[in-house]
Amino acid sequence: MGASSTGSTDVEVGVGVDVEGLSRLVSRDVIPGATDVTVSTIRPAASGYSNDTLLFEVSYREDGRPESRWFVARIEPTRPALFPRYDISLQHGVMAALSRHTDVPMPAVYRKYDDPSLFGAPFFLMDRVSGLIAGDDPPFTREGWILELPVAQQADILDRSLHALAQIHAVDWEALGLGPVVGHNAGDDVLRTKLAEFHAFYRWVAGDSRDPLVEDAFAWLHEHLPSDHEELVLNWGDPRVGNMIFSEDLSVAAILDWEMACIASREMDIGWYTFALRYFTEGIGAPMPPGFGSVDEIVSRYEELSGHTVRHHHFYEVVAGVRNAIHTMRIAHLLMAKGLLPEDSDMTTNNGATHILSRLLGKPAPGPVVGQFARG
Repeated sequence: MGASSTGSTDVEVGVGVDVEGLSRLVSRDVIPGATDVTVSTIRPAASGYSNDTLLFEVSYREDGRPESRWFVARIEPTRPALFPRYDISLQHGVMAALSRHTDVPMPAVYRKYDDPSLFGAPFFLMDRVSGLIAGDDPPFTREGWILELPVAQQADILDRSLHALAQIHAVDWEALGLGPVVGHNAGDDVLRTKLAEFHAFYRWVAGDSRDPLVEDAFAWLHEHLPSDHEELVLNWGDPRVGNMIFSEDLSVAAILDWEMACIASREMDIGWYTFALRYFTEGIGAPMPPGFGSVDEIVSRYEELSGHTVRHHHFYEVVAGVRNAIHTMRIAHLLMAKGLLPEDSDMTTNNGATHILSRLLGKPAPGPVVGQFARG
């Protein structure tokens, strides 16, 4: 979407942009020494139900030559979104630390700004990383570039994504000071604390309604809590192939979407990773890409790449299933509020996440499978 270099412009994510102010900010903080800096193009990136993301192009002159670069603004949402509260500081703090001090594939991350005058809310800037992204809509398991790859290269995609996840888990999060950034309290029983957080989130999302399957799942989790010690590592929080950018050579160029980052066991992330693959396969009636193998094979491959033996994987897939079911309930409520879903829709409790969760627990399905959640 085009934008003039003066005044302000509105974009489709619900925020107004002070283009002159943005040009001055980039000139001062991101490419100092450049002249004739102007924001020439602004467009919304594909957005989900959380933070707003804008792409913008900057034209400028450097050493007398005309240049241009693309940047990304990650903006705290001002509209109803997936979570009850947002703090852009968490994402910025984690991404900036990893970008500046580790080999984890990350975009260059610049300052965070609390002044809402430019975008209407706090935000931070980072470089735009070009590359290939596995789609959610349509899902990459139904069509797209991954399915067009030979099986050996599909396996390479899986390996590289798991290697990147192992890199995250190997980060010395204490040395980087990331505990306070993600709200970790030393001495907490992390798993019980996380389950309490997820339960509070469920109560906020459900309101006066309820989901018996999710409530049964919480009871099951408390009955089957692992009793052994689990190493605490930096968790990405939303680990999945669709949150990575791949270069043309299929290497991981950047890892995105850190709003759920935390300190927890490796297994918390691995459970989410495999549940996400289940969602985009059995949850929508699509087969696993041939090069990915089975869930058990994926877990074994992570173990080979990381040198870590994964424990209690079934338990952590149930944790991921509960969280995904709650997220889907919230998304259904947001769609209803926008008039995009009938108020009597059963999507709140009958969806891909709850069908997979019911199978993991050996429970009856929450309803008939319909539409995108039909099994093939």
